[in-house]
Amino acid sequence: MASAGTVPVRALHRIDQVNALNKLLSDIRQTLDATQNCCEARRNADRRIRNLTETERI
Repeated sequence: MASAGTVPVRALHRIDQVNALNKLLSDIRQTLDATQNCCEARRNADRRIRNLTETERI
């Protein structure tokens, strides 16, 4: 039994697991943000190319 003021080893292990999961979620969010930014940049580039092509036709 843990005495007052100490944290059981199992609880510390659980805290480490939660921290690791929070870090993983943060990394996933950053990856999703980067993917979204990349897709948006691609759409913008495609739009600029279409606009240039249409301008050349005129």
